[in-house]
Amino acid sequence: MAYYFVSDVHLGSKFMTSPKEVETRLVEWFDMIAKDAEAIFLVGDIFDFWFEYKHVVPKGFVRVLSKIAQLTNQGIDIHFITGNHDIWTFGYLESECGVKLHTKGEIFKLYNKNVYVGHGNELRKCQTRSYRLMNSFFHCKVAQWLFSRLIHPDIAMWLGLKWSRHNRTKRQPQLRFKGEQDPIVQSILDIHRTNNLDYCILGHFHSMITHQCQSGPKIAIMGDWIFNPSYCVLNESGLQLLKL
Repeated sequence: MAYYFVSDVHLGSKFMTSPKEVETRLVEWFDMIAKDAEAIFLVGDIFDFWFEYKHVVPKGFVRVLSKIAQLTNQGIDIHFITGNHDIWTFGYLESECGVKLHTKGEIFKLYNKNVYVGHGNELRKCQTRSYRLMNSFFHCKVAQWLFSRLIHPDIAMWLGLKWSRHNRTKRQPQLRFKGEQDPIVQSILDIHRTNNLDYCILGHFHSMITHQCQSGPKIAIMGDWIFNPSYCVLNESGLQLLKL
């Protein structure tokens, strides 16, 4: 048995030449791991933009959503940890697909190890002041209510995907990882000091990186499914970052 982790699939992204092929690939990955999956962790940005209205959810993704529901019906726990592209889930994924929702990174006890699982956008030392302001706005209940009441879903999806595309064109294609001095590592070590972490699993940075801290956990950062499709597996032998 094993625990599996995936992030940054960005279903629906306009950067994909064939979004349906990526969706099919994710379903095939679910089928592959279902044979021995103790639990599956969807570690943020599974969708390029997701916003739930009271009676409306984004069009598409039926293959992935039905597969998730099938797996949870079979008794496989699926944890959905929101990222910065799919924070606006308000009950649909839990009630219809059976996922267990987490709105921030958390520490899980897996194989008697302390494992921090988070998207990565929540790490304070990796955030600029402008990002913290934007993130506070995105999490604001009043702003969410106004967005859902004043903007038609078609326009909302156009705006969300346009924002996502603009955000990606501004981001450097490859993370310049600085090893032990990197803000990612320093943020995780802050958590480690009070929680004695063994492993840390992240997404968000769109680069495949593993790093064993000098006096701390092993960190695995998963790549995105647009350019660097990958996933993590944790079993009794340890943690591996694998390219798909």
